[in-house]
Amino acid sequence: MQKQASKGLNSDTRSEAKRRSMKIDAMIKAEQRKKELEVHYRLLVLGPADSGKSTLLKQLCLIYGTGFTPQERQDLKIVIQHSIIRNLKALVIALQHYQEIDPDPKVENAIQIIDTMYMKEDELLDESVGLYSKILWESPGIKKVFQTAAGVLCDDNLEYLLTNVGNFFSPNYTLTDEDVLICRRKTEQITETIFNIDNQFWHFVDVSGQRDKRQKWAAYFDRDISGIVYVFSCVAYNQTLEEAPDQNRILDALQLYESLLEHPLLKPSSIIILMNKTDLLKDRIAKYQIKDYLPHYTGKNERDAYIEFLRGMFTVRAENTQCQPFIFKTKATDTKMMRKIILSVRESVMQNISKSIGFA
Repeated sequence: MQKQASKGLNSDTRSEAKRRSMKIDAMIKAEQRKKELEVHYRLLVLGPADSGKSTLLKQLCLIYGTGFTPQERQDLKIVIQHSIIRNLKALVIALQHYQEIDPDPKVENAIQIIDTMYMKEDELLDESVGLYSKILWESPGIKKVFQTAAGVLCDDNLEYLLTNVGNFFSPNYTLTDEDVLICRRKTEQITETIFNIDNQFWHFVDVSGQRDKRQKWAAYFDRDISGIVYVFSCVAYNQTLEEAPDQNRILDALQLYESLLEHPLLKPSSIIILMNKTDLLKDRIAKYQIKDYLPHYTGKNERDAYIEFLRGMFTVRAENTQCQPFIFKTKATDTKMMRKIILSVRESVMQNISKSIGFA
């Protein structure tokens, strides 16, 4: 009797185990089916250094991701502090070159401290450094040099950073989303980030734009690429490359774009061009004549004419390719604008993919 009961119990156990196994198998198959139905798009974010590629990725994190953690904001705060000091050092050198010496002993002391300061990587600077930075920024000599040479010597975000310098050196200050977007950090590695946009998975591959890093891009060209987002700074017409001082940055952006179009492994269905930093053009053009830096430019020295010139230069280079570029004017730090631009990029990519497979 006891043996029969034991046998029945074993049979029930085996049946329960089988039911569990079948349930697990069904769940695995359902998950596999779900992945098969997922729609994935893969975009390469390319362009020269300091064009706004990483800012685009930050916007995606804010709009479609989880934003930035307190630790990430703290790390970027260090980047901002070091950027302020690095730019002030450049302005001090220019100050001495133009002999715009300020007789105020406070300013002289601040110059001495900033000019000789050593910055350890990944280390927050003391709050007093912010005070010296503020003294320098408010001095007539630095202001004059900044107004004269800022478009050549300094990062494009410097005025914002120095206007808010007290915040960035305060130990209790946490970076806002605007601060995070303004912060510039060089991209040293290739990263791929996935965002779920209306139940579609968009892979954005961000790369370094420095010349010595561009040879690494080719490793991604023969993969399943839905499109290219090419970002360049349209305000950089009076600047040269850090790694090649004789190369104009706008001409470099055009040459790089042309080389991508001609690359045998790169056959995207969509090319989206973001002409970034258009918001800075008005002030830059007022200080620096476009023709002085782009001799083949024959238009008026004004924003709209220059933008149309750039639009034409990029469009004509793609005339012999199978896909014409979608070109947008952008201010990558403007979240409201970039939300619309990202949706337009998405629509452009999907539209071109439909055309390429004969559905449009």
